[in-house]
Amino acid sequence: MKTKYCNVSTHTPPVMRKVLAVAVAWAACLPTVTSAAAVAFDIPAQDLSRALSSFAAQSRIQVLYEGSLAQGLRSTPLKGHATPEAALKTLLAAAPVEARFTGEHSVTLEPKAKPLKVAVSDPEPDTVSLEKVVVEGQREYASDDPRAPDYTAPEASTASRTKTPLLETPVSGQGVPKQVMRDQQAYRLGDVVKNVSNVQQRFSGGGYDRFVIRGFDLDQVQYRNGVRIKNLNFDLANAAQVEVLKGPASVLYGRAEPGGLINVVTKRPFREAYYSLEQRFGSYDYYRTQIDATGPVTSNGDLAYGFDLSYLNSKSFRDFGANDRIFLAPSLSWHPTTATEVNLTVEYLHEDRVYDSGIPAIGKLIAKVPISRQYDQPGLTDNRENILVDFNWSHAFNDNWTFRNGVVSSSLKQNFNEIYSDSVENNRINRYTWFGRGDTDMHTVYVNLNGRFDTFGLKHDLLL
Repeated sequence: MKTKYCNVSTHTPPVMRKVLAVAVAWAACLPTVTSAAAVAFDIPAQDLSRALSSFAAQSRIQVLYEGSLAQGLRSTPLKGHATPEAALKTLLAAAPVEARFTGEHSVTLEPKAKPLKVAVSDPEPDTVSLEKVVVEGQREYASDDPRAPDYTAPEASTASRTKTPLLETPVSGQGVPKQVMRDQQAYRLGDVVKNVSNVQQRFSGGGYDRFVIRGFDLDQVQYRNGVRIKNLNFDLANAAQVEVLKGPASVLYGRAEPGGLINVVTKRPFREAYYSLEQRFGSYDYYRTQIDATGPVTSNGDLAYGFDLSYLNSKSFRDFGANDRIFLAPSLSWHPTTATEVNLTVEYLHEDRVYDSGIPAIGKLIAKVPISRQYDQPGLTDNRENILVDFNWSHAFNDNWTFRNGVVSSSLKQNFNEIYSDSVENNRINRYTWFGRGDTDMHTVYVNLNGRFDTFGLKHDLLL
């Protein structure tokens, strides 16, 4: 009788600690069976690693696998006579693992392979070719306004004064279209720029639209269709889009703050008839009425009109706060030829507003008083009246070259009536007065020539 000796080492080499191949080494010391012979098994449901050890002991077949393969997995119960191959299928039925016999007395475990999708250009006779599937979607809103087609603004002419898409413009710019303004019920410029990063509204007592872009104060300057406007609160009743250009813009706009600028793009008359009446109600006696109408004047649509009106009357959560504003903007657009366009817009704005100097500071801290507390003199109101005329025309010589010329004239008349609070000294609030007029007249003339051409494969968009 021959005696067979087995040397089973419990030491794991360092290399094998990373990828652990579990082999029931002592099974080699016992008489072996083939994968086709039936064996009696009794293995309850348990951790997969323990179940595989029991399988190796009962079948005397070595099982090799990476140590991490069985972590967190459990086996299904196995009891009765079965071949080792069938027994492994039962044990691994609920695990993403499959067995591959590498010999009569050894098996290797591997992760189940994911099915591979292969596109077949010339299907074989025994394959099934599916028909093309077309997935169609619809916008989440159903806008009936032909001038508010989408939530996105792929073009913002402020960045280059051309129709170059934003993705092709080497500056940082963003546009907020009319549909976003309407859904957010925005009627002030401060409500719109909340959609744009690095833009904050600066305190101005409610007297002017004043903002800070990238840390630079824009003072009381905004732009309307690329033309500089100062000391004016915009009403967005006739705004089609608000565009923000971030970074220096003096190449196109002259002297301006390096933080950027805000440009309001107004609506143009549309050849398709559209009418809208909107009434808003809100807290603190807020009422706003807005009318929007546009359509053709002539039967062929070459002459079209637009009319925008808004009336605002509201109080405030602040004591004595009030605002009364009316805005009118009639416009005409004429196309004598397919290549020529003439536009005329007149805007009238009248506003009465109570100046609010805010809550005074004591030292470096804001006074601990109710947020509604107002220390300015009640009964006083600032008022302003602005009349703006915008005339422009353009002619396209061909598909690549366009000439534009325009004149913008604005006349702003203001009356200041204020006794406002300022600093606090010795528990007393210092108040100052400001009574008087502040009129501003502005006239701008511009001429642009825009052309597109190629040179040696390079595409150019030229603006003079």
